[in-house]
Amino acid sequence: MEIRPYREGDEQQILKLFKLSFGKEMTIEYWNWRFANNPFSNDKQIHLMWEGDLLVGHYAVSPTEFCIENEKVMGALSMTTMTHPEFAGKGIFSALAESLYAQLRKSDYGFVWGFPNPNSHYGFIKNLAWKDLGILPMLSLHVSALQSLNDVEYKLRTDFDDPMLLMLQDPSSIALNKTKSYLNWRYTDNPFAHYKIIYTASGSIVVYKKIVSFQDSSKFEIDILEINFSSDVQQLIRLLNAILKEEHHIIKFNVWCSLYRKEYLQMDKAGFKMTLPLTYLGFRSFDSAFDVMEDLRRWNLSMGYSDVF
Repeated sequence: MEIRPYREGDEQQILKLFKLSFGKEMTIEYWNWRFANNPFSNDKQIHLMWEGDLLVGHYAVSPTEFCIENEKVMGALSMTTMTHPEFAGKGIFSALAESLYAQLRKSDYGFVWGFPNPNSHYGFIKNLAWKDLGILPMLSLHVSALQSLNDVEYKLRTDFDDPMLLMLQDPSSIALNKTKSYLNWRYTDNPFAHYKIIYTASGSIVVYKKIVSFQDSSKFEIDILEINFSSDVQQLIRLLNAILKEEHHIIKFNVWCSLYRKEYLQMDKAGFKMTLPLTYLGFRSFDSAFDVMEDLRRWNLSMGYSDVF
């Protein structure tokens, strides 16, 4: 078997392996959006394992620019891992990961990070020298528990070209560099899901997606991907009421917010409670200079960091 980096045209075999591995399609539109049109880098950081002409293993990361205490550094979001079912148990994933990580170090990436699922978490920690940063609970608020407001005014946007929307940026902590090009790529250009952007005259902003409720298929829930309400609980409540004014048949709001963020206390006051699912956050540093990232208290996380939502 041979490991080599991605070459133009390999995406056709990658899509076939995806369907074989997960039993569902990945469209070429999604692949191009995620791996070919990344706003932070033109590099396609993908390593592949071949048995002759047969693709038997795949590991890809997505370039991400971070602001760490006002300094910009490159990291890599761990993405799709796949092994051909007939080649399971041969150490393909570990070999691909070490090969790709070596390439990332040569390309001046400081670290790889991501959200290992329960099936892969053990392998990342035991075999790939990842470190657990924390476990992220979902915060949820049932609409019935939300203070209702009638005098809510807001505006909808279809892109992030308005400078006001860049208030989602927070360069003072450990955070993704949420530039206009990144936000438009992540939400406006995303072929996988439909997001809405709401903002108010006071500067509060929310980016969200409506999903069918897991509890009642005739109702909907709101996943909040990004939010800025200046740690003012009344602004948070007004944003949530604006969503309810825009949407119908909503029963619950879902969001991520670290216990260590100042916004958490206001979400708690508004009625958000910890619930399932729980999500692992981990990383592997390629340089001791990035050990500061081991402190979850410094991270400014949102649901939009994950490719799942």
